[in-house]
Amino acid sequence: MSRDIVSCRPEDGLYSTWKVMAAGGLQNIPVLSTDSKPLGVLDIRDAMKGLFEQEEYQERLLFDYVAGVGYR
Repeated sequence: MSRDIVSCRPEDGLYSTWKVMAAGGLQNIPVLSTDSKPLGVLDIRDAMKGLFEQEEYQERLLFDYVAGVGYR
């Protein structure tokens, strides 16, 4: 017997993919194309780095908006 394979697709959101990884205690998750061909492997550290960069960008935008600089 084998378990179901947990995977993601390139169009999946990074946050939702990270939640699946964290809930399952997974360090790596395969990335599959729409026809289920392997494209690569997403490491949880890379997912966390991407999420952190998104948050930094949002923080910069909010700071610039509040400071009256506008968007860059």
